[in-house]
Amino acid sequence: MILFLGCSLTWGQGLQIEKWISEGKDIEFCNKNSVPDYNAEYLSYEDDEYRKKHHFPNLVAKHFDKSYATKWGNGGANDANLEFLEKYIHYLTNEKTVELIVIQFTDLSRDRLFNYLYKKNLYDLAEFQAKQNISVMDKICNEELSHREDSIVGIPWIGISWHKEHSSFMKERYKKNFVPIFYKDKEFNDISTLNQYVKDKVGIENWPKENAFELCDKYDGVNDGHPTIEWHKVIADSIIRKIKKENIQFKRYNN
Repeated sequence: MILFLGCSLTWGQGLQIEKWISEGKDIEFCNKNSVPDYNAEYLSYEDDEYRKKHHFPNLVAKHFDKSYATKWGNGGANDANLEFLEKYIHYLTNEKTVELIVIQFTDLSRDRLFNYLYKKNLYDLAEFQAKQNISVMDKICNEELSHREDSIVGIPWIGISWHKEHSSFMKERYKKNFVPIFYKDKEFNDISTLNQYVKDKVGIENWPKENAFELCDKYDGVNDGHPTIEWHKVIADSIIRKIKKENIQFKRYNN
């Protein structure tokens, strides 16, 4: 099984909007039934299945023909994901059920530590906190498990970043875990840099709106700024590429 941890991006926030628009629902309906006016957990069965079908965790798991799991619910913060993992890591490894953890590091301002900051300390703390997030992730998956009596040496993990603070440190110190994003023969370190690249292309070179990264750029009037179906595919392909490069192996049926 592959375990995916992240925020609303990993969960697939907004993907159901593409279904609604294809069905002829208007923009007012989409906004009225989306975050923050309507909880994404309130979706109908069919709309939620559409979301799960198209978010990148499903695309990665489907490619490798593996089951997968995500943290319950929409949204998330780095420290909350790490606390979840630290609490349950020993249960996850009792039967070696989790074969790979894919973590999507999110905006650092969501972590509780930022509630105690003055603005002048923001950038110094961002770098410190990003390094702490990644170091703790690696420790949970490797060092803490090395002391187990059943000799579990660790769980492989890879990470994808929303912002440069996480990606820069991973690329420098945790290169085997770092997932770059590839698009049209270009390599991007993080999702925000890729998003800005696409925004510039759409604005300057008149790319078709269908190529927009965010739902709000693809559909005029939509308030949701999360990635479209097309960009979940790009993220999934980059993760698949990394898994293959690191030769991460999964258990298969006994023949």
